[in-house]
Amino acid sequence: MQSRRKRLESTIASLEGDLLAKKQQLNELREEEEAIIPLVPKELFGPNEDTSPVESSVAILLDGKVGCVPRRELIYLSDVLDSIELGTTLEFPNNYKRDNYGTKEFVVPPGITTIATKDWGKYQRDHERMKRLRKLMKGKKCTFSHEAQMIMGCGYHCNSGGSDEASIHIQAATLRALFFDMGIPDYEVSNLMIARALPSRTQVRNIDLRLGANCFLCVCWEIYLDHTQYISLQFDHGKRKGIEHFLKVISWGGYDRDENRVIKAFCIDASMCGHTALEGAESIKEIIDLLKILLPNMIVNSASSDSGGGTSIGNVFPILTTLLVVASFAVKNHCATHAWNKPLENGLKVSLGDAGMTVDSPFQMTYVGNLFLNHMLEQLGRNEMDEIWAEVNDKILNDSRFQRECLTHGGLTFSSYYDNIQELSEENPDDIMNLLYTLPTGRKDPVFSRWLTVLKAIDVFLDHYFTLYILAIRVKQQWPSNSLARTYACRLLSLMRIKPDSTADDEDDEHSPVFYTVLLFVQAFGRAYFFDKFHWIMRHNPNFGRGTYGHLSPYCAEFAFVAHRDLKALERGRFLDNPHFDKYKRAVETIPENHNVEAAGSAYFNRYPKLFFNQFRKSLDEHFLSHWKDKTHLPYLIGGTPSIANAFIRYLNDTTGTFGGYETSSDVGSTSSSEDEQEARSACSEPSGEAETSDVASASSEHVSTNTDGDEDDGIVLRVLFLFFLSPSNLFVLFLDEDETTFQYFYQFEDREVELPHLEMDNGPVTVNIRDCMLYLLSDVDPFQLRENTILSQQWPLLKEAAESGQIIDFYNPETWGDDKTKYNPVLDIIHQQIAPNSHEQH
Repeated sequence: MQSRRKRLESTIASLEGDLLAKKQQLNELREEEEAIIPLVPKELFGPNEDTSPVESSVAILLDGKVGCVPRRELIYLSDVLDSIELGTTLEFPNNYKRDNYGTKEFVVPPGITTIATKDWGKYQRDHERMKRLRKLMKGKKCTFSHEAQMIMGCGYHCNSGGSDEASIHIQAATLRALFFDMGIPDYEVSNLMIARALPSRTQVRNIDLRLGANCFLCVCWEIYLDHTQYISLQFDHGKRKGIEHFLKVISWGGYDRDENRVIKAFCIDASMCGHTALEGAESIKEIIDLLKILLPNMIVNSASSDSGGGTSIGNVFPILTTLLVVASFAVKNHCATHAWNKPLENGLKVSLGDAGMTVDSPFQMTYVGNLFLNHMLEQLGRNEMDEIWAEVNDKILNDSRFQRECLTHGGLTFSSYYDNIQELSEENPDDIMNLLYTLPTGRKDPVFSRWLTVLKAIDVFLDHYFTLYILAIRVKQQWPSNSLARTYACRLLSLMRIKPDSTADDEDDEHSPVFYTVLLFVQAFGRAYFFDKFHWIMRHNPNFGRGTYGHLSPYCAEFAFVAHRDLKALERGRFLDNPHFDKYKRAVETIPENHNVEAAGSAYFNRYPKLFFNQFRKSLDEHFLSHWKDKTHLPYLIGGTPSIANAFIRYLNDTTGTFGGYETSSDVGSTSSSEDEQEARSACSEPSGEAETSDVASASSEHVSTNTDGDEDDGIVLRVLFLFFLSPSNLFVLFLDEDETTFQYFYQFEDREVELPHLEMDNGPVTVNIRDCMLYLLSDVDPFQLRENTILSQQWPLLKEAAESGQIIDFYNPETWGDDKTKYNPVLDIIHQQIAPNSHEQH
């Protein structure tokens, strides 16, 4: 290290000495005024330059600097240095000029502009673009490239229901505006040139056809590159802008550019067809047959649609199976959003009545209130309506006359409302300003067939109930009798003032309005139960990224249990224990005792919750819960929460791995005399010891018993005809059935609470008991039929290995797979390609 340092120091010293010597030489030259040779090209003097001592100038480049001195026979270095230092500006020869680039200077001939190389490339590209633009505009017809026409085609589809001429005019106006801001005058690009450059109506039609064909081919190629043969189908019949559409959407498991597993979807057709099931099925067959020409190995393993209309899933799916459009093992999925909206609609209509102009119901009151506000807003405008809204609320809070009117109408309900407003004004003044002094926006008419509109409209109506009441009174008193606003106000007041029949001893002023109280019940149900579940249905799949809306099939069975359990917690009057119903409870306490349901007294408020929950339960079981508990959908559990998936796989492995043959209890009609059955009978009827007999007796006593509240049994009962051997597991208890033709055994699941992270809802995390969940889901299915399902049978050896590993295997996380991080990739492929793409609702 020291030798290297010495060599470096010596080198630096020698360089410093050389530099000092050069400075000394330069000083000597200055002193002696020694002449030097000009450092410029000879051409700078011109072709016929006179060498006589005529006063002219010469440019000299010295150390990256340009000096300009008079031309003489001898040019002294000192003159050049003085020219550079003082910036002397003499006339350059032949009009040459000085230019610089950074710290360097140079001489430039006349008519030449210097630019950097990087800028020169940019100018060339801009020039080429302008040349192409002029070429596009100067043609006699449309000369846009194929790719550009495909982009135009995408824009044409945004003009659904509009004419082709309108699409062309929009393009022309856009180009005209673009050229105007670019500074291109009309005489360079005229309107006629733009008209000739754009596609004609015939070309627009052809562009639509080519765009559809290109998209179709690209999707087929993408499916081929994703190495999948399974696709899921969704379809729905609708009308947009008066045009009939029968949409067909396919989805499949693929990969993005980073090789991440994703779910892809594409609308392959939007043809117009009839409303019958046969017409819909034939339209689907036509497009699927076209797909199979390009993808001959493609299999449609599921179909999804809603449950209403001629092209519902229940009507169309059997025809698709007959026409061989879908596979023989394909499953049908009912749209979950429709399946959840229908129970709410049925429950509310059965228990509280429908809406309609001649109907007195809480939903008609909500509808009229929204209609009243919309009409007032249309008549007065936003600013004036906000002023009136703020004035009414100010009167309610500060004017005793208005407070007495609200108290007479709402009783203790208004007192509670007033106290809440006062408390909110102290805690959140900004929120109270928006609530009281700004007309609520984003209101939608409450329509049962439109998702969540009824519940959201009820929220707005209840938040501003007394404001609407006073506003309606003001309009009734001040507006002309023939005005529509006054008609709405009178109708609204007649519905708001419906109160329960009271006895002479009751103070009528203390009674809460009937429909207001009923709406409190509906609002509480939405917040305690419905919003939570409905919002979860509309989420993305957590394992396959964004854009997977409608693909939560692996978790739907778990969700079905949570929905069943949470609904059960509200049934049989237990909803009163839920804090969301506190306002409703306080309002009901003001209702007088009256056993006549028609009087809207206590009997009415005891009756309609039972009707609602009974009808809601019945419709939910029919449209959703039973659907995800059947043998075709339960295999999807392997793609759900790891704890539930592993419990399910172990259950199948323990049950189906124990027995060699079986018959369900409904199929047993005669006694078998096989040796295997006799051996099995002997094994169960003659235990080897007293201890074993006592174990069987105690276990059967424990598992056969039913819970006192009438809920499910503690174990699942399965019937088999004979068995080859008895499992040593203590999970099985076997004994002869009463008819002595079958055997029964009970299977016990692990009694453990687990969190379902991907089912977390608005009200917080969700935890379930594994035993309760599995008993609910599997109580009505045969494990042997489940085991034969196509999804499970494909990779059963791997699933069996996971069941017997004794560990919780997460098929989405290779870190839980053991040493071999690729072992369960085939199972993950099944989840990715055959389960997750099966949409649980329409896109």
